[in-house]
Amino acid sequence: MRALARPALAPREGAAGAEPAVAGVGGPEYLRFRLGDCGYLLPTRCLVSVLDAAALRPLPTPVSGWAGTVVLHVPARGGGAEGHVVPVLDAAALLRGETRPRSVLVLRASTGLLGLAVPAPEGLRAPPGPVAPVVGAPGLAGGVASEGEVWLALAPEYLGALRQAVIATTPAGRVVPRPATWLAAARPGSRPTAGQRAAVGDLLLVLGERLRADPSHLLALLLRSAPDGQGSELLRARPQVAYRGPLVAGPPGASCVVGYRAWGPRVVPAVDLAALGVAPGDSSRAYAVLLGLAAPAGVRSEVSAVVGVALLVPRLQGIARLEGIVTHGGPDDPIVAHGTTSAGPVAVLSYPHLMGQLIAASGSC
Repeated sequence: MRALARPALAPREGAAGAEPAVAGVGGPEYLRFRLGDCGYLLPTRCLVSVLDAAALRPLPTPVSGWAGTVVLHVPARGGGAEGHVVPVLDAAALLRGETRPRSVLVLRASTGLLGLAVPAPEGLRAPPGPVAPVVGAPGLAGGVASEGEVWLALAPEYLGALRQAVIATTPAGRVVPRPATWLAAARPGSRPTAGQRAAVGDLLLVLGERLRADPSHLLALLLRSAPDGQGSELLRARPQVAYRGPLVAGPPGASCVVGYRAWGPRVVPAVDLAALGVAPGDSSRAYAVLLGLAAPAGVRSEVSAVVGVALLVPRLQGIARLEGIVTHGGPDDPIVAHGTTSAGPVAVLSYPHLMGQLIAASGSC
């Protein structure tokens, strides 16, 4: 291999009328590009150059996730130009797409220059709205939706960690490429410390989804706590119910996230309860329950302290009060409690556990 130089309850389509408020802030310009139905944003502060894909030099031996290298000529101190060999990763291979690259974005990452082979970029411009936190995959600085389109902002610091993770140095000092995946630089994120406890009198949204471990129980979501309950403060907006709608793939991340969708100006991960381990895997999930949950301290930003999540469900049963508690779940249990309602036995989903799965997958560098 060539060595590399170091250099809402009635379903409504979209349900976008009452999403959590997002405060507008001024922000940097971004370079846009698309992979399939998903749009991506890169801040221009890390952009060094945009080259035609014809400049790509393939590796002598193909390596998964790599597009090759490019030579970037920069002015030398004594005059003339100096060539730097820049490693180039294939954005489609990393982020799940099938588009042939037409351009190479040369980026200044914390660990050196890095190239991303992408489809033709769509120019430099401000994002279509405030970029708010998005969880469920590593390397996301946030996201924004506009006219139903999903845009995910990539974090330059994660790209720097990714560069370091996919380049190895031999004992002889040669730098060689390693197979590259988007998760190569992922580190587990810290789990939220917020607690939740169910109490008799809690108001629940009963889902038309049964507990995998005990199909006699329907799954339910806490809407409002009884006076001696705990946990409704985690729910920061009235849940909405919408049709499942179109999902875009987004980058690899938590196994329970099956895509991302627009919720008003937000981008939210779509969570499959079967993949989360609490529901059977044999039903069609035609609806999405859209939740605005309190963001843990690690993902709060000046834009918003709310994180959106879309839970995919086959149908809804309605609203009921928790009439009795049979058992309480443990702190790491996806179920807060098993209890009884007028709709029958229910298992109440744990918001902290759900957020924990998404935050852990979002990781850190």
